Amino acid sequence: MKHAIALSLIAAPLLVGPALAECADGRDYRDELAVIVDQMQFAPDQGRAQELAGEMWEIWLDAPDALAQGMLDEGLANQRYGDYAASRAVLSELIAYCPDYAEGYNQRAYAA
Repeated sequence: MKHAIALSLIAAPLLVGPALAECADGRDYRDELAVIVDQMQFAPDQGRAQELAGEMWEIWLDAPDALAQGMLDEGLANQRYGDYAASRAVLSELIAYCPDYAEGYNQRAYAA
């Protein structure tokens, strides 16, 4: 019994670790986004503008860390399958974990 109690005291922090984890700051994409926006203003045609918009989406969909990326990917997959309730739930977890990651809020709004 003593060993079971000791083991549970050792294992307990491991179980709550992800819940207490803090989101990484993530990469600063401001300069890259500024270049894309400048290029978009002078795009020669709609096709090039759409390519640039795709580049912007690649940046926005790059979550700050692996845990956040997993939550974002799961939320997006749930949206593709039409399970908006599940998408909202996982994206709400993403927002709680990474409150400064704006795309979490944006994608949760799509799932509303």
